[in-house]
Amino acid sequence: MIINEKYMHRCLQLAVNGRSNVIPNPVVGAVIVHNDKIIGEGFHAASGQAHAEVNAIAAVQNQDLLKNAVLYVSL
Repeated sequence: MIINEKYMHRCLQLAVNGRSNVIPNPVVGAVIVHNDKIIGEGFHAASGQAHAEVNAIAAVQNQDLLKNAVLYVSL
C-alpha cells in the first residue's frame, strides 16, 4: 500500500464513527502525519459540531509539529 493510501484508508475508518450523527452532512475523517507517524486523528462526530480537521488538530499533543505535518482528509 502506498503511504498516502495508508493514511487515507485511516481517514475512511475514522469517518465511519460519525455516520449516524452527521446527516445531512457527509462523513469525514482526518489524520495528521509528521515524519510518517500519526500525531492526530479526528472525525465529524455530529451535525453542527466541530469538523474532522478541527478535531484532529485538537488531538495533537505537540502543536509545534503541525507546521511540518501533513493533513489527510476524506470527504
